[in-house]
Amino acid sequence: GRPNVGKSSLLNRLVKDERVVVGPMPGVTRDAVQVDWHFKGRNLRLVDTAGVRKMRVAPRPGAAAASTSSPASTAAASLAKGPRAPWGLSALPGTVELGPLSLIGGGSFSGGGSSLHGLAPLSGADQAAELLLEQRCIDAALDSLGLASVVVLVLDGASLKMRRLELSLAGRVLDEGRALVIVANKADLLDSSLAMFRAAVSTQLAELLPRHGKIPVVATSAVTGAGVGGVLPVVLSAHDRWASRISTGLLNRWLKAVERLHPPARHKDTPVRLKYVTQLKARPPTFVVWCNKGPEALRGDYLSFLHKKLRAEFNLDGVPLRLLIRSTSRKLKDRLRGIADRQVADRTVAARKGPGGTRGEGAGRKGAAPSSGAAPKPVVVRITPAAAPPRGLLGHAPGEQPDDGGGGGNSVPEIAAQLLAKRRAKKNKALTGGRRYRTRT
Repeated sequence: GRPNVGKSSLLNRLVKDERVVVGPMPGVTRDAVQVDWHFKGRNLRLVDTAGVRKMRVAPRPGAAAASTSSPASTAAASLAKGPRAPWGLSALPGTVELGPLSLIGGGSFSGGGSSLHGLAPLSGADQAAELLLEQRCIDAALDSLGLASVVVLVLDGASLKMRRLELSLAGRVLDEGRALVIVANKADLLDSSLAMFRAAVSTQLAELLPRHGKIPVVATSAVTGAGVGGVLPVVLSAHDRWASRISTGLLNRWLKAVERLHPPARHKDTPVRLKYVTQLKARPPTFVVWCNKGPEALRGDYLSFLHKKLRAEFNLDGVPLRLLIRSTSRKLKDRLRGIADRQVADRTVAARKGPGGTRGEGAGRKGAAPSSGAAPKPVVVRITPAAAPPRGLLGHAPGEQPDDGGGGGNSVPEIAAQLLAKRRAKKNKALTGGRRYRTRT
C-alpha cells in the first residue's frame, strides 16, 4: 500500500507483538521485513513491505554522483553497487538504519527539499540520492509480489476512496497471478460501522475492478484491533481458491450448460462450437477451451462472459483466471502439416545440393572454368540406394557357408522358416497398403 496506511501496525496486531518499528511519519519501513507465523495448523510467512508513493521515482541524471560527503549519497552509492536480497534490502550495505528516510538525509520523505521538524533542507545531490534510495525501496516492495501467494492491499479508510496508485497496485498483483485481499484500515476514524464501511469499499471495487469478481474486503482498525482477527482466515480462504483444482467432468458439464444458455456468435457465417475444457494448472487457475475455430473466432465480450460464469460457478472471486483458446479444426492441422512438409522438403533439397549450392556439370570441381553465354542446362541426378549383394535363401552371401546349427545357432529348417515368414509378411504388407492381417502358417 501507500506510505503511512498502517501496514506495520497491522502486522504487529496480527502477531500480537512489536515485531516491526512503527511511527507517525511516513517512510519508517524501508526494508521488506518477513515474519514467520503459525496460524490454525498452517505455517505462514508474513512480509511487511515499504510504502509505495509512486511506481517510479526518477532522480536527475548524474545528481547522485555530484556529492559523496552526505550519508544519503553514500547509502545511494552502496545501493547502486550491492546485490539485492530476495525479500528486500536487508542484505545491502548502508541500509541497516531503521529510521525514516527524512532522518538520514535531513529533509522530507518526498525529497522536495523542504525542512521537516526544523531540519535543514536538502541540497540537490542529497535529494537525488534520497530519491534513488526510495526507488530501491519501492523496487524491493514490488519484487516481493513475485514471491508471495496472497497479497494484502492496505487502504487508508479515512480517505473513503481508492487512489489511482492503489488501483495500479491491485492490477499489478492480479497480472502477476497472485490472490488479492483488500484491507480497509483506520476504520476507527469513521463514524460508520465496520459492516457499512466494508460494503462501501466493496461497491467501489465492483465499479473500478469489475473483471475480477467480488474481491474480499476486510475492514480493520490496527489501533483498536477491531476486525484484525478476520484478516488471516480471509487470506487462507483466498489461498485455497488460488491453489484449487477442478475436475474435467465438472468443467465440461459447466461448458455445455453455458453454451446451451448463451452460444457464441458465428464466425464468417459458420457456427463456433465449444468442444471441451480442462484445467492446465493451479496457482493461478489456468484453463484451456478447445473449439472448432481459432482464438480469433471468440470475441472479447464472450471471453469476459466465460470468465464471469467460471468465477460464479466455482467460487473463484479475488483470484486471477487465465483462459486459453485452442483450435481443433482439421483445416488448421492440415495447414500446419503442409508447412512442416514443405520445411522438410526444403531441408532435403538443401542437403542434396551440398555446400556448393548447385549440382551443375562443373559445380564443385577444382579448376572448372565458369561457363559463359546462356545458362547451362540443369543436370537431373537421381539418387538411389546402393544395391545389396545377392544373398541366398538362408541369408548367406556367395562364398559363405550357411549355419548348420552346429555352432550354437538355430538349425537350417528353423532359419528357412523364419525367412519365409518374413518374406510372406512383407508381401502381405505391400498388397494391403500397410494394414496388418493375420496370416496362415
